[in-house]
Amino acid sequence: MTDPTANSSPEPQKRPLDPRAAYKPIALQDLPKTEDTFFKGLETPFAKRWAAILFAMIFFLGRNSYFTAPLLIVVLLACVLYRMNARERMIAAIPLTCAAIRLGTALGEDFTLNAVSTFSTILRAKSTGVAWLPLFLAACLFYSPWRHSRTSRAIFWQALLYLLAGLLPIEGFFVISTMLTFCMFFVISITLILDLVTDWLPNSLQEPRFLDPVPARS
Repeated sequence: MTDPTANSSPEPQKRPLDPRAAYKPIALQDLPKTEDTFFKGLETPFAKRWAAILFAMIFFLGRNSYFTAPLLIVVLLACVLYRMNARERMIAAIPLTCAAIRLGTALGEDFTLNAVSTFSTILRAKSTGVAWLPLFLAACLFYSPWRHSRTSRAIFWQALLYLLAGLLPIEGFFVISTMLTFCMFFVISITLILDLVTDWLPNSLQEPRFLDPVPARS
């Protein structure tokens, strides 16, 4: 008598239903996330209110005084670093800080008591916007919805360019600051229009109307 199972082929192995179940690579979201504690707590309403008081005090007390120009550079540097993540801050913190220190020192030496008393120095300082432009950029970076609008990104790159201009001679910085002062209106106007049109366009479109199916005729 022969064994009926002798010539029978072995049963095929069952494959998993999901091919991805056999190999699952580690994705970026699977890695443990480390909390960035460098500027921890600045997103709270309490910090926002105190920051608004600080911005207002600096503006009203220093709008006619050019001696506060180095202080505005420090505030702008803090807001730029605040809007960076840990990797970006690790790359750009040292050159930005060095440029800000050099710029603040140069402005402190240029805007002395004797120099600011002359009309030519006051006229040049007004055209460059050193008394209000850094504070405006800092306030926009601190309160704007970061990375969610073109306006915020444009202001961030302008603030970055403003700080990096501190690596130039003081006359070169004044040229960059004057260009940013005159171009600020056009850049922000264009980006605001693009952001607002993007937000309004989906709401203004009418909902699609589906036609009733027509019965087939024999």
